[in-house]
Amino acid sequence: MTDTYGGEADQEMVKGFTLLREQIKKLELQSEQFQENMLESLTKTPVQELEIEIQIAAALYNLRYILETVSTPIDTVMAESLATLILNTLVDETDHNPLIRLAIVTEFTTFESPPSA
Repeated sequence: MTDTYGGEADQEMVKGFTLLREQIKKLELQSEQFQENMLESLTKTPVQELEIEIQIAAALYNLRYILETVSTPIDTVMAESLATLILNTLVDETDHNPLIRLAIVTEFTTFESPPSA
């Protein structure tokens, strides 16, 4: 081996870099394939259907929490609007039950925030 520019040592180094670059490309490709496989497996996971009552209760809780966080009072008009929002989002229009609407409005208007610490 000679150490002159363009000699055998330089050629060996170039071969080493080329080999390293090819190995990195292979690892990147394997990583991308792994990511694709993981994402695909996540999309195949069945979604758990919750009962409509649980979905409505969760929506009601989340909206109420958000409104309390920003100190927005909930009057009857606001409660009616929120009930419409929840029902239109979660329930088919033909299945709108007036009792469910009344329960949502009542829950919004009668809820008292816990005292802040």
